[in-house]
Amino acid sequence: MNRSQFIDTLANTYYKFLVGLPFKKDMHMMLALKEARIKFLANLHIEIGKLELPKGQTDRRYATDFISEDAEVQLNNGIIAGLKFEHLVPKSRYITKVCEAKAETDDLTESFVRDLLNRYYWTATITDDEESRLSRTRMPVNWDEINIMARYKEADIILKRHTRLLTD
Repeated sequence: MNRSQFIDTLANTYYKFLVGLPFKKDMHMMLALKEARIKFLANLHIEIGKLELPKGQTDRRYATDFISEDAEVQLNNGIIAGLKFEHLVPKSRYITKVCEAKAETDDLTESFVRDLLNRYYWTATITDDEESRLSRTRMPVNWDEINIMARYKEADIILKRHTRLLTD
């Protein structure tokens, strides 16, 4: 599966999930679904990504778009402990909340979700130490909304493409 197919699958499934939610109709249901809403996109990504991985490498940290050098050394030695699955652009603030706001007003389209995921839905495998240097919820103040690596650059974390089965 290439990235375009992967994003299409994520966008289609996430769109269907969001438009099926009773945002203004059932407050109790929405409260009960809070955790599911937060984790839906990441869990979907992980499960689809694992389908593409070879036997014995089905952990989500094998299925990211980018990887740091230290994380790659560790992963190549089969050591998953101390590695993190991270989003380049904080998912909650820049994807989930944006899509949910549009879904709540019935303005969400599948193409909007797809475009947003194409721009901002990129993941990386990094070490615990590297993760501790990242801003958890925000991109840098001067972010141009284009450079998805800005948060990592600010934390002095160098990423390279992660060799895996998902292709461009």
